[in-house]
Amino acid sequence: MRDLMAKPSLPARSLLLERLEYCYDTGKLYWKRPSEGDWRTKPGDLFGSAKKVGTYDHKMIVGKFLGRSYSAQRLIWKMARKKDPKDWVVWHRNRDTLDNRLGNLMLVTRAEMNLLNEQKATEKSPYKGVYWCERLKMWQAYGQMGGKRVYVGLFARPRDAFNAGLLFTVRFSRPEIASLLRDRLC
Repeated sequence: MRDLMAKPSLPARSLLLERLEYCYDTGKLYWKRPSEGDWRTKPGDLFGSAKKVGTYDHKMIVGKFLGRSYSAQRLIWKMARKKDPKDWVVWHRNRDTLDNRLGNLMLVTRAEMNLLNEQKATEKSPYKGVYWCERLKMWQAYGQMGGKRVYVGLFARPRDAFNAGLLFTVRFSRPEIASLLRDRLC
């Protein structure tokens, strides 16, 4: 059975470079030579448009290349870095999903992406990885280690629990992920 989460493989880098042009200063993709039969697109036009993706409220640049939809950041990664990101996620360091400058892009795993995503405060917990323990009347903190959830401890305040869980996770993360997580300490 085909994996439903798998992304379509990207076109060959030589074909991307032949048909698209990447501006390193702005992070935008332009058509050099549009696909045959696409009478609306002209050389010099922007590739794709901003579209809402998934259940989150963020948008990213998505466009069609040879009849298939691709996100611009994945195409840019292959054009500039010469590698297909495959099962990795191309993450925006500054969290602006429309900013596709190469210095703003990095590869992360799905588990790392979940760590980096902001959680909206809920009734039960104002922070990600923090849960109220009714029986003990304290906040429980959990961190991540190697993609697994690990119990960190009990705390009187949710902020302390969040910071402890985050520091635990930072300790076992890749350096580039750890630096992004450290910025979220409160």
